[in-house]
Amino acid sequence: MANTNNKRRQRGSIPAPNGTGFQVRVYAGRDPLTKKDLYLHEQAETEVEAEKTRHPKKQVSVAFLLVRWLGVP
Repeated sequence: MANTNNKRRQRGSIPAPNGTGFQVRVYAGRDPLTKKDLYLHEQAETEVEAEKTRHPKKQVSVAFLLVRWLGVP
């Protein structure tokens, strides 16, 4: 019997082109105060770029993210 309890959230969606490219929508967690789902949006010119945006294959360190967030060189 198949396990029906495995309800993994999809990584995001790429709706049909809107004339200016592809709008990528990616789930970014839940707001701890409002308990609403948060989504990030980004525009891509081609479907290939949209897929890359939806499935990033990057690994960065916490130090790198802190330096980038704080704007310290």
